[in-house]
Amino acid sequence: MLSGTPPAQGWTVNWNVCCRNNSINIVGASGQSAWFRSVMFPKPNPTGPGFMNASTCYDNSPQFLEPPVVVICAGNPQIYSPLSFDKDLDPVQYSLANGLGNNGNPMTWATGYSANQPFPTNAPNGPTSIDPTTGNITINQIGNITEGNYLLVIRVTSFCGGVPISEVYRDVQISIVNCQKIQGNPPNNAPSLTISPIGNLNYTLVGNTLTVYAVAKDTIQFNLLAQDIDLNPLPPTNIPAIPQQVRFFAAGGQVGANLTDTNSCDFPPCAVMHPGPGQSGYTNPVNNAIKFFWRTDCNHLSSNSVCGISGLNEYVFTLRMSDNYCPSPAIAIATVRVIINASSADSARLHCVNRLNNNGVYQLNWTPPQDTGYNFNYYIIYGSPSPAGPYVPLDTLYGWATNTYTTQPLTPNTGWNFYVASNMGCNYSSNSDTLRAIELNLNVFPPNNGQFGQMTWNDIKTNGSSDKFFSIWAEHPKGSNNWIKLDSTKLFTYTDTVNACGDTVAFQIRAEQDSGASCFAYSNIEDGYFTDISNTDTMQLVYVTVNNNKAQIDFLPSNSGDVETYYILSGNPFTNTWSIVDTLDQNDTLPHIWQGSNAGNQIEYFRVISADSCGNFSDDQIVVWHNTLLINYILRVCEGTNTLYWNRYNGWGNDLVGYEVYADINSPILGNLPNQLLFTGTPNDTFYVQTSFEEGADYCYRVEAIHTNGIRSVSQITCMNPGVLIPSNLMYIPYTEVKNNAIQIEFFYDGAADIREYILQRGHSANGPFYEIVRFPHNTTPPFRHTFTDNKVDINQSYFYRVVGVNNCDTIGAVSNHARNIVVKANALRSDVNRVHWNPYTEFNGGVFQYQILRKVGEFGAWQLLPVVITGTDTMYLDDIKSFEGTENLYCYKVIAVEGTNTLPIPPGFGPFVSTSNETCVNQKVKLFVPNAIRPGSPILENRTFRVQFKYLDITRFSMQIFNRWGQLMFETDDPNKGWDATFEGKEVPAGVYTYLIKYATPGDNEQEERGTFTVIR
Repeated sequence: MLSGTPPAQGWTVNWNVCCRNNSINIVGASGQSAWFRSVMFPKPNPTGPGFMNASTCYDNSPQFLEPPVVVICAGNPQIYSPLSFDKDLDPVQYSLANGLGNNGNPMTWATGYSANQPFPTNAPNGPTSIDPTTGNITINQIGNITEGNYLLVIRVTSFCGGVPISEVYRDVQISIVNCQKIQGNPPNNAPSLTISPIGNLNYTLVGNTLTVYAVAKDTIQFNLLAQDIDLNPLPPTNIPAIPQQVRFFAAGGQVGANLTDTNSCDFPPCAVMHPGPGQSGYTNPVNNAIKFFWRTDCNHLSSNSVCGISGLNEYVFTLRMSDNYCPSPAIAIATVRVIINASSADSARLHCVNRLNNNGVYQLNWTPPQDTGYNFNYYIIYGSPSPAGPYVPLDTLYGWATNTYTTQPLTPNTGWNFYVASNMGCNYSSNSDTLRAIELNLNVFPPNNGQFGQMTWNDIKTNGSSDKFFSIWAEHPKGSNNWIKLDSTKLFTYTDTVNACGDTVAFQIRAEQDSGASCFAYSNIEDGYFTDISNTDTMQLVYVTVNNNKAQIDFLPSNSGDVETYYILSGNPFTNTWSIVDTLDQNDTLPHIWQGSNAGNQIEYFRVISADSCGNFSDDQIVVWHNTLLINYILRVCEGTNTLYWNRYNGWGNDLVGYEVYADINSPILGNLPNQLLFTGTPNDTFYVQTSFEEGADYCYRVEAIHTNGIRSVSQITCMNPGVLIPSNLMYIPYTEVKNNAIQIEFFYDGAADIREYILQRGHSANGPFYEIVRFPHNTTPPFRHTFTDNKVDINQSYFYRVVGVNNCDTIGAVSNHARNIVVKANALRSDVNRVHWNPYTEFNGGVFQYQILRKVGEFGAWQLLPVVITGTDTMYLDDIKSFEGTENLYCYKVIAVEGTNTLPIPPGFGPFVSTSNETCVNQKVKLFVPNAIRPGSPILENRTFRVQFKYLDITRFSMQIFNRWGQLMFETDDPNKGWDATFEGKEVPAGVYTYLIKYATPGDNEQEERGTFTVIR
């Protein structure tokens, strides 16, 4: 036996023997020793820090029931199970590892092999895999492979608390043979398995792995059926004719001895397996049926306390079915994982603890746990006079359905705390909440003339908060059995204003009932003597409004429970003088109209008070007073205004949203228009100026104050016919037009407006000053427009026009827009371009949509609209006239401004409007083209003479002189169409350079002069 603690890398225990058999997958295996090993790691100490001493035998290694030498047939997938289990129920993990040879050194794997792939993987063979939970190894050898021995090394690692504590290595020799070489040997298949769970436990079946989640004391049952229809050869003919025998074998720490003993396993009771109906044993031809049966109990819980496993364990069963095929039986493996949990110990739900009397007798009521009695053992009632304990058992109750218990008299007789412990299953216990009885304390205040009952009590939950509502009940007078609920609260204090005129009143606290509970938690009953000498009501008015010139009052009734009469008070809050003006019985309906009111002519102020059954009046000074609204008006006809004003509404404070002014309008044109909203104001607004009126209409006004919750206080209604001047809704100059050296103006106006006459004014600036030009009368029948031609203007100068309307009060009733005439100008540029520019037009209602250009070429040409788009913001245009090729030099222009969308009420048939400018003309300057050489003998006629070519032919004066190099005049003419033929006095001049001097003028321009030289070529 070893002592001490293994190092972190563990203690390795080796045993070797000579010699290994030859292995196809190991290089030189037959010449090496076989080294077998296990490793012991340090194991955590479950009772303290550090690790356990190995001197105490505290762990068992996994056990293997399957021999390490196996023969399998080539060409079929095979499953090899080591049939291992851990007696301590340590969690284990399986993996493949390297084998050790001479001196404990790792052996060398042949090419194409490794620890994880110890068998051929070339197609059609598949990879080898190991289930890390069960250790089952799948060998996918389905192709032609080399017969012989193959080494397989299985490593089993066990864990304790998630830490590795041991490793065991098992070398297995797998011999693969070609079973088809045996004469008459047919192909063979493994038995097929069918697992059929029985009962309602949580079964999960994936392939041939069955996982069962159970609770201790559950019974686990299922049927396992193996079927194998393959036949073995019949000697001496070796014809396949003998049904194969299917043999059952089971492995696992909980498998009973001989498969039938319930007491011989690691943790009895054991799992047993019996042959199915009609079978006498565990081997049967073709079909082999097995019935699995395991009744679990509390012994199967917490079996590995050393590793800290508490309340559950996992058990693994390996169930094998094999046929009797020679030389290698085919095997099918079923793995069963059983996870056993402790049965849950549901707690009872304790609802009520009531003190039945002053002798310390208490009654408890609860709802039994959800177990329904299946795993139930008993209840234990615990109690303590102190919330902090200690708690002692008072009684034990058997019977799951029991839900009430009455204690014996307890000492002391108050302040006891209780809980109910439910014992279930494997002696697991769960406690209810700890509750206590409600202990009520009453203090009468003042002591000699009791008016208030001051109460305190405790929560029913000992630890934490119950978060319950507690109802306060009163019996008035005591002994009348007239219990009335006063209020409810989550607090543990309450003060009641007792309305008693010299009576004894009793009180009790009752806790809110639990959902589904049939009991109530009541406190003890306490009483006191009370005499009411005051009325503590704080009355609150809801609103005061005017109804048919009478004040209508609404208020919140008292919630004191002791009211006989309500009194309406009216007075002056500014001198604090009040008097009772009306009386209401407690059962009278609200709101209430005071018939003595004169709210149609004055502002009235109100308060309300109550009187209780003892004749006590509530305090009127703490009541917020409210007042009626009174609306008046000031009419100013010539100003066209009606000023409506009102007093502020008091009583709502910050909840006053503001005011709205309404009018009921009776119009001879539009008919009755009720409830027309004229104005919406803030809480600080107390007037509104009306400036728009329906012609000839009667108006009935009212103002309404608005509360945040939608309540309204309405004033009286005051009616009148304003008769005010009707303002103008239209006064508009739509255009100016320059025509016949004058400017034409037209304007539209509102025929319904109270305007007497219109004054057309002119100025040089939009800001004035403006001067009167002419006056027009106001027509009351269509058409509502006037036109005027202004002859006293310079059309090449820009003017601003406007119209002023004078109303019947001899004041300005309306002013039109400005209308500015367009002045266009143009000048010629040398590059065959005329620059046209103008001032912007103002002011269209719809703005200037675009400008259009009209052009006339020559004195007698026709006006044409240029195909260009000029935006309303542009005031210049460059006109390219190259296309005329100098045939004309006079170009005239006009500009038209086009209005955008007009939103004014212009009469139908008018618009869109345009404004037309003056006419402006420009002369394009003459352009000369002079040759730089002539050849008198040239075959081209144009090259024989020196003659000037002109562009733009409108020339008023012309002269041309030609000189030789010595300044002698050779030729001169005043005819622009005449040229020089290079002769002088009838004789040809010699070749050479000559000088020309040309003078010319165009209309309206100064004389121009051109000098230069040219060459005569002979």
